[in-house]
Amino acid sequence: SFKLEEGTYLISVGSSSKDLYLKQQVSLKGEELKKTLNDDIYTLYLKTLEMSKETFEKVISYKIPEYKFDSRPYTLETPIGEFNTLYEKIFRKYATNIGLKKYKKAKKIKDPLIREREKKGGIFVAKVMPNNSIRSLTFSSSGLFPYNLAEGILELSNGHFFKGLGKMFKKYKIKD
Repeated sequence: SFKLEEGTYLISVGSSSKDLYLKQQVSLKGEELKKTLNDDIYTLYLKTLEMSKETFEKVISYKIPEYKFDSRPYTLETPIGEFNTLYEKIFRKYATNIGLKKYKKAKKIKDPLIREREKKGGIFVAKVMPNNSIRSLTFSSSGLFPYNLAEGILELSNGHFFKGLGKMFKKYKIKD
């Protein structure tokens, strides 16, 4: 069922996460939610994100289907780390380097708190990038990685050179 969890929330309005026009903190009265996991699993869940598959299946009460690594054709949902074509290796290296560059830039920040936060952010981006799908990158890039570019890279990765180039340079019109 849906429940309103009591707490203080920050409501933000804007065209992107970098362009926020309005921010307002609100306190809502609601229910204090009870934890639904047994204490052993709850403690493990809070302590680490690197739990075994079996433990995770206990947490979600669902058996995870077996995943076939490097199965073709690639889709927009295939993790970037699984692509093995030349185009994708270049793209994966570029995407991972975004985090590494952020990390190197952060090392020069004078304020130790900000420096550590930014360094952690850079490492996070570098480690997470291979697990992201091309589709998730288009949605989270604030327009820096448009959908037609994602489709083009996908076509190139699946061996469709001309179709990939065509999609990369196609202009999309928004229909009314």
